Amino acid sequence: KIEDIKTDFDMICEKVPDYTQFTLKEFSEIRMMVSSRIFGMNINGKKTDGFVPMADMLNHKRPKQTSWTYSDEKNGFVIEALKDIDRNDQVYDSYGKKCNSRFFLNYGFIVEQNDGNEVPIKIYYPESDDKKD
Repeated sequence: KIEDIKTDFDMICEKVPDYTQFTLKEFSEIRMMVSSRIFGMNINGKKTDGFVPMADMLNHKRPKQTSWTYSDEKNGFVIEALKDIDRNDQVYDSYGKKCNSRFFLNYGFIVEQNDGNEVPIKIYYPESDDKKD
């Protein structure tokens, strides 16, 4: 991920020399803020990202309560409830099943009792252990 951010930064600086007034650190911080607010969508068959004011304010909850897409027919972003939602109840979006490190890095929060958490575990066997394979 860090290499991708640096590649993007270098490409922008090459195309827009005035952009070199910003540091890679500043670019990285802003990019992370922006990436937590965008939605991936297809518009007229083209895969793109877009800002969707107010939709990015929906909090995360699993299981999924809503479905969203860009509608070429309606020429706009559409969020639909997958079940009835009572008046005055909060409307949630699911950010998907992710580990807390990803939730924290991308969205700034963690989920208690998260069944999507992952922990890498390395196990080392002595070379003399004949059961290691």
